[in-house]
Amino acid sequence: MNYILLGVFYSLIAVNMMSIERKEKTMKMFNPILSFSLVMVILTLGMPLDVALILTSILCTFIYIFSKALGENFFCFYWRTYYSK
Repeated sequence: MNYILLGVFYSLIAVNMMSIERKEKTMKMFNPILSFSLVMVILTLGMPLDVALILTSILCTFIYIFSKALGENFFCFYWRTYYSK
């Protein structure tokens, strides 16, 4: 943790000593590297997950959404048919 804070501190000093044009140029060059590294971190964090569990949760979610929509529509039809006379 201390090394992370030292790195942040020294990069903060370096950035504050740069001109605004140089900061923008550096950020334009560094942006693709930063985007790629963030995608790699997300993929690395997701690797230990079990694929079967993920697919099962997706399937259960779709079943829940479908049954809820079907139940609401059936209830509205039932209510309109039998109780609105």
